[in-house]
Amino acid sequence: MKKKELALFLGRLDSLTTGKPALEQYQTPSELAAEVLWVATMHGDIEGKSVADLGCGNGILGCGALLLGAKKVFFVDADKNMLSLARQNVEFLEKETNLCFSSTFVHASVQDFVEKIDCVLQNPPFGVQVEHADRDFLLAAMRAKVAYSFHKVETKDFVERFVKEQGKKATLLLKRTFPLPKTMSFHQKRVYSVPVGIWRIS
Repeated sequence: MKKKELALFLGRLDSLTTGKPALEQYQTPSELAAEVLWVATMHGDIEGKSVADLGCGNGILGCGALLLGAKKVFFVDADKNMLSLARQNVEFLEKETNLCFSSTFVHASVQDFVEKIDCVLQNPPFGVQVEHADRDFLLAAMRAKVAYSFHKVETKDFVERFVKEQGKKATLLLKRTFPLPKTMSFHQKRVYSVPVGIWRIS
């Protein structure tokens, strides 16, 4: 599957249209998800690997990993509604591809997910609504051999210092603009663009 085909597939998944402010639930754009997944695949971190999509939302990152040959994907979210949406999207992919994917849906906080896995994919809360929420996700991600994590570019120094303190290395792979549509009651603009970075933690 080529990157463009992957993006088209992911764009057909059911998206989350509303989210809980405290959980900072926003939809990862399909093209950005495909780009990150493609980079992870080129690093040899997806195909044949066990993968966790932490704070999975609609499961776009985990679904992409399944399409790219992940051995198994754990979809982890503290919100049961998000897990239902992710399960629905995996079922859609199975119907479209005539494949049976190995997937497990875990209703838990990321701190409580302790399964041994090869790779984490995550677009975590940025810690805007709940201070240090991003730290919990980083700590959980670092239990895996490698992780790909979204964070605001302005937090670069914190991310890299925090990861280094845990004995790991965070490499900034991509800088992109993440669109936040007006889905929360406190939003003023129709779309607010946030500069984000995607780090590979190893």
